[in-house]
Amino acid sequence: MRKWLLLCMVVVVVSSTPVLAQDPTATPTTPTTVRIWWPDALYPTAARPVIDDILGEYAQENGLDLRYFPYSTGNVVHRLDLTREVAPGAMPDLMLMRRDELTRAASSGLLEPIDGWVPISTSAGMSEDILAMGQYNQVLYGLPYMLEFQHMLYDPTQFEADTVTSEDILESHLPILFPAKPETGMVINDVLMIEYLAAGGSFVGSDGLPTLNEDAVRTVLDFFATGLEAGGFNSSLLQYTYPADYWDLITADSVSLVESQRFWQQRTSLDSKLTVFPILTPQGQPYLLVDGWVWVLIAQDEGARAEAQRFISWIMATDKLVDIADALQLIPSQQRAQRVLDDPYVEALTPLLTSSALVIQSPTNEAAAALQVAFEAVLNGGDPLEATAAALDSLTP
Repeated sequence: MRKWLLLCMVVVVVSSTPVLAQDPTATPTTPTTVRIWWPDALYPTAARPVIDDILGEYAQENGLDLRYFPYSTGNVVHRLDLTREVAPGAMPDLMLMRRDELTRAASSGLLEPIDGWVPISTSAGMSEDILAMGQYNQVLYGLPYMLEFQHMLYDPTQFEADTVTSEDILESHLPILFPAKPETGMVINDVLMIEYLAAGGSFVGSDGLPTLNEDAVRTVLDFFATGLEAGGFNSSLLQYTYPADYWDLITADSVSLVESQRFWQQRTSLDSKLTVFPILTPQGQPYLLVDGWVWVLIAQDEGARAEAQRFISWIMATDKLVDIADALQLIPSQQRAQRVLDDPYVEALTPLLTSSALVIQSPTNEAAAALQVAFEAVLNGGDPLEATAAALDSLTP
């Protein structure tokens, strides 16, 4: 009974086409059905007319029964497993899912590899870093669709130099805001992870075991200790898990990490002088954190796969990407669509996408957890050298 109730909670939104007069002597035909699971997070009330019109247009043009089912994100692997067991006919042909959900779904054997299935013309407009969002174990399982980035905001009028560096920001004594507490399910905050990678560190050794690079750990912890002394960092950052936690504190007198979608939606509430800046790193290399939504293939039947391929080629066209990205205020994965979007924020962000290293996902092993503990010790006034030693010792067998 629990299984049946869970499946009944899926909301069905069937795109309709006009009913045309039929020849009474003609043999009735049943239109091909294409089933799509579309996340409710990408189906907000304000964007629904745009999405409905675009999907309805495709169904009408191709004589399809295109069915898209908004689903609640989270626990996707369990939902797919349960559907396959209880109602296999309700399984989607295509599905939009988060990057982290792709990893779990691919490892559970729920997804079909799409290497060679995605038309080259569709994937050619993506950088290698963006395309890597859809990979699991070097195999392409997902086609990146809509992207979210984390970057810094700063007021360039606070600085005399035209080109501002991480060192300039530390020396400015401006408060630097970022979520220092790891997100739920993670063991390290994203900024710390990026700075450690930028310093040449890794979390897994050649033997496959958790590891930390001593020089990289020391470089990063010294960076935070310097910032703490200059007044840029303080221990109150450990209260923040998400940029939304300090949104009301973002001003022209701060340097703040933000998420692209929230900034795009609510930028009018902030000082108009604020502009984009990469995530701070000890040596100043430009980095951005990228996440987002990818198309994955579930269908195994050749006919269904062919119809799904036609749909992907159509929905990934520049005009469709631009319309949906603008409605959702997300960044499209295709570079040509990014250029077409007529928005000053996207215009400012786009150069960073090509000049910055893009980091996709945080590690969750013991090494990452040990680095987070050492970072928290330094942010609370601890000695970087002692914190480095403690982190390395915690990984010693």
